[in-house]
Amino acid sequence: MRIAITGANGFVGANLLPALEATGADVVPIARQQIASPAWRPSPLLDRDTDPAEWTRAFAGVDVVIHAAARAHVMREDAEDPLDIFRRVNRDGAVAMARGAALAGVRRIVFLSTVKVLGETTSGRAPFRNDDPAAPVDPYAISKREAEVALDAVARELGLELVVLRPPLVYGPGVAGNMAALQRLIRRGVWLPLGGAGSNRRSMISTGNLCAAIQAATIAPAAVGSTLLVSDGEDISTKDLLRKLAAVDGGRARLIDVPEGLLRRLMLLTGREALWSRLFGDLRVDIAQTTTILGWRPHLTVEEGMAGMGSKNVIEASALHEKSGRGVIFRMADVLLVVAASPIVVPVCLILLLLIRLDSAGNALFIQDRVGIGRKPFRLVKLRTMTIDTGDLPSHEVAVSKVTRIGRLLRRTKLDELPQLWNILKGEMTFVGPRPCLPSQQHLIDERMARGLFDVLPGVTGPAQVAGIDMATPVLMAEVEEEYFRRATPFSDVMLIVRTIFGAGSGDVVGRR
Repeated sequence: MRIAITGANGFVGANLLPALEATGADVVPIARQQIASPAWRPSPLLDRDTDPAEWTRAFAGVDVVIHAAARAHVMREDAEDPLDIFRRVNRDGAVAMARGAALAGVRRIVFLSTVKVLGETTSGRAPFRNDDPAAPVDPYAISKREAEVALDAVARELGLELVVLRPPLVYGPGVAGNMAALQRLIRRGVWLPLGGAGSNRRSMISTGNLCAAIQAATIAPAAVGSTLLVSDGEDISTKDLLRKLAAVDGGRARLIDVPEGLLRRLMLLTGREALWSRLFGDLRVDIAQTTTILGWRPHLTVEEGMAGMGSKNVIEASALHEKSGRGVIFRMADVLLVVAASPIVVPVCLILLLLIRLDSAGNALFIQDRVGIGRKPFRLVKLRTMTIDTGDLPSHEVAVSKVTRIGRLLRRTKLDELPQLWNILKGEMTFVGPRPCLPSQQHLIDERMARGLFDVLPGVTGPAQVAGIDMATPVLMAEVEEEYFRRATPFSDVMLIVRTIFGAGSGDVVGRR
């Protein structure tokens, strides 16, 4: 029997390929990018406009297709119409794949869906079962559910055997997303306010157990036409998960008991209610029916499934230190600091706004378009330090004479940056990050793009600023920023803030022309 794996270079596919090859199976990995396998075949584009005949050529001689290729859940979505993109790839692309498979003579398709098709939580109810009604919430889950329905129709029309597997959170070596972010925080010794997350229960599945379930689904006669939930068969709390992740590296998780209600209100304030549900809510699945249908049982414990996830065995996906990977805890810290500082900052800003108006004509606030994370524009807020006829120019291109009297004091003390706490509260900035540039500063944008710096939230202060490097030297600025964020830690961020407060560096100096 020849088995094809679509998305063979993805997280699941990359683990499934060696697992199947170890059993002696004749495996054909299909992926967009070439992988180290003599049997590799280039994958057609997973898209609604792709001709099924392209898939037919890719599946020549194949008996079973394991369809692992998909547009995965996106942590920071920037598409104008996410649902349409998910449908285009996960639903319509899968239909084109199935029709091409049928033309190639493929007998069975094993489709990897998601437990999210059934909903986001089982808090207050029994665990999900195979026959529970679908209730998808987000665009990813909706597209997967629609793909299940569409593939079932194609299978009935063309005589294909279809098996659908719905895994919960999948983990193992090379995992990304929230679990990878938590593991990085644990490795850096960050104290996490999740000591109270010990009463929830969540189902997961290791790549080892999932690969075994997929293999069983390729041959089990009773699986045809079934939609099956899979898991490790061991439900654990978020607190237990953190401890097990720490144990992988021979360490311990540093946890603080913060009242659950307080964390929930904080996450609601920052638009992270779904994250709260994942950290404190239940999501359990019942796999009793699945084990009977597949003749399969999870053979690895959670600890065994995590083997290979230790720091010595894992290569980070990004060369840069991912601020987005630290986003959960650091976003909470940002909001807490802003709220704590507001009783002092707001009165100070009101006094400074009055002084600015007394010193020169015009709006005391300065609002300007800047380039943010993912190159998205946002409106940065500062206290005005220049005359209103200055124009929309970088500071180093502005004549010294344009700076007002009160502006000189504000720039020297960096008090003009105080209103950016509003940008932090909105999630557009953080305290430490690359200083956001103007859309017109293309040279700096290109340098930052080349170094992945637009994956990092812009900051009120940054390493280049405290070093006295401004945007007049874009290459040097980007190099300094890349070097810092490659190795950044919470402690280094705190020290950089302290240095800024005590006047380190000169920031963007005016009059450099």
